[in-house]
Amino acid sequence: MKRIFLLFLLLLWFVLSKSQAQDSLLIGAIESIKSDDLKEIVYTLASPKMEGRGVGTEGIQKAASYITNFFRGNGIGYLPALNGYEQKIDYSYHRLEKPIVKIGRVSCTEYSDYIGAISTISSNRALGIVIVKNTSLDYIQELDVKNKVILILTSDIFFVKKPLYDVLIKKGCRGVILCNPSNKNEFKDLCKIYSTREGAKKDKYKVSFSGSVLKTDSLIKSLKFKNYYISTLLVPPRILSKILGLDIKTIIKRLDSKGVDSTLFKTAKAGISVKRELIEGSQISNNVLGFIEGSEKKDEAIVISAHYDHMGTEAGRIMYGADDNASGVAAVLEIAEAYSIAIKNGFKPKRSIIFAAFTAEEVGLRGSFFFVNKIEDFNLKLIVNLNADMVGRGEDSRMELNSKVKKVYATAERKDSLLIKKIKQIRLGQDSLRLDYSSTDKYSSDQASFMQKGYPAVLFFRGLHPDYHTERDTPDKLDYITMERVARLIFRLSMEYSK
Repeated sequence: MKRIFLLFLLLLWFVLSKSQAQDSLLIGAIESIKSDDLKEIVYTLASPKMEGRGVGTEGIQKAASYITNFFRGNGIGYLPALNGYEQKIDYSYHRLEKPIVKIGRVSCTEYSDYIGAISTISSNRALGIVIVKNTSLDYIQELDVKNKVILILTSDIFFVKKPLYDVLIKKGCRGVILCNPSNKNEFKDLCKIYSTREGAKKDKYKVSFSGSVLKTDSLIKSLKFKNYYISTLLVPPRILSKILGLDIKTIIKRLDSKGVDSTLFKTAKAGISVKRELIEGSQISNNVLGFIEGSEKKDEAIVISAHYDHMGTEAGRIMYGADDNASGVAAVLEIAEAYSIAIKNGFKPKRSIIFAAFTAEEVGLRGSFFFVNKIEDFNLKLIVNLNADMVGRGEDSRMELNSKVKKVYATAERKDSLLIKKIKQIRLGQDSLRLDYSSTDKYSSDQASFMQKGYPAVLFFRGLHPDYHTERDTPDKLDYITMERVARLIFRLSMEYSK
């Protein structure tokens, strides 16, 4: 009996010592993921020489070479079927150029002269404009607005519009222009809000302006005219004055008692026209893929990913893309290096691991879509995708900026309960991160390509901010300490799948 007990103790000691040795290896690997190293990678990928990493540019080729050299320098291999780190993709695209908008003879610039959703393929046809200050339904019923645009002078641009729009739809109206002649500062304030996507999502005007004007389904249906499409626009008083050559007070006085002056715009020969070219073409780019073969389940693969493309340049300005998404790529590269260190120290992942830097995310998730649909070429079964996008800084709310505990969105399908359970288990003990599982925006990054094919996938994301998709998204604004914690979290989660 004593002999059996001693053998049991010996076996228990062996198992525990082996487990402790493994844990020791992993702790060393985890601690190799450092904020300073992440910072160095971000500053490289978001440097001027990368030119914003636009698809099809020299800048993105330089970024691909940098990622390839990082994998090679850390002993990370490539998928045998590729004979190299780069997976070539080609795709066709259709892109609408920025619209050329004219109201009367005045050329208008978005966020300077108008706010609104304009979408048209190509048209030089000018639609007539009818000015009103009376929006009562009985009065609107009397107007001839068929195939015309109605310009409403109102001190309350947030009035309830659906009843009015329902009438305009029936009468064949093609669009609405709003102008508040009594408050010139209102337009400036709204421009600041709507010049970033974040502003449009977060601001108090979301429901009253964006919700009921820009995205009203019934309005959209009313504004289609062959290849012509105009959504609701908001213009400042100065544009109206410039069009007519009159000050606002004079314009209002000249409106008759019913609120319309049929001669006002005939004199100015004014209408509204939009020209927008549809550009078609094809593009070649490359995913960059690192690979570690599993020791036991070689045909099963974990994919740790981030997209490395960005917006390139616009009007001569470099869109640096530090947070979007040099931050995610830095996390993936540091995780790859951590695996390399663990393997050198004796750790053997049972499953294969792919470190994926996807291209062409900004133009429709092209790189990840191509990869997922070609996975059979590698004779691999995908187990899970852990995707990092914009993990460098959080939402610019006062609560987030002042909090020691930083929020990270972990967005996954509800059906992937095992994945969520693993994330929650890994999260234990990491009091500096607050994981938020509430986001329903599952298709905003490359994990969507995996989800659509039924693979478990999660997006790690820290939220939008006003510098998103602008030249202001620079490396100096990132929170590298929290980036380190997020990267370590993803590494630990991947370890749970690789053991």
